Amino acid sequence: MNHWRTNSGAPNIDDVVAAKRQAHRANLARYARLLVTELTQLERDYIHRRIREERIALEALEAGALVAAGATDAASSEVRAA
Repeated sequence: MNHWRTNSGAPNIDDVVAAKRQAHRANLARYARLLVTELTQLERDYIHRRIREERIALEALEAGALVAAGATDAASSEVRAA
């Protein structure tokens, strides 16, 4: 049984966002571990670029989650006010 799916069979968006967030964090941790190994300057530059990209993606994901949560809160407030 897939616990991350809703009754309709569609993925639960909160679980998908959490999985993406965890994947970005795991990538960041892996890149940090790589940086302490012996690397060429080209490899080191590549890893630094990937870290920047992962941080940007994680920040965008978290900002999107905050916006979605704010939209949900606003919609709930409007329903209560009606």
